[in-house]
Amino acid sequence: YYVASVTVDADKDKAHYNNGSDSYTFTATVKDGHGNLVVGKPVDIDWQTDSKVDGLKLTKQSNAVSNAQGQVTATLTSTVAVSDVQVSAKTATQQTAENANGKVSFTEYSASYYVASVTVDADKDKAH
Repeated sequence: YYVASVTVDADKDKAHYNNGSDSYTFTATVKDGHGNLVVGKPVDIDWQTDSKVDGLKLTKQSNAVSNAQGQVTATLTSTVAVSDVQVSAKTATQQTAENANGKVSFTEYSASYYVASVTVDADKDKAH
């Protein structure tokens, strides 16, 4: 069997922050040597990221059994801000990894808020 395609979830264009909980879901479609979907079978997929950045975490689905559409998933989270991460997947016997259909990014969380105003409440009747 081999990884025929890898897709990233539809909300990939929404901002994802490097908070360790925002995630992208990647779906690999697995086919056999005859081009048929591999359904309900354990499949061992090697998921990879490029860039290799400490703080990126790729987690495979809890069981390695493909669903009725011949698919297995992995989720990507990050504790670092990083742009244009390419996720790919392949099997042990596959020469070349199949790239996901889009690159993903994690935005620096602190950049998502700012100080809008500052007020000073001076109690002018009190001795300071």
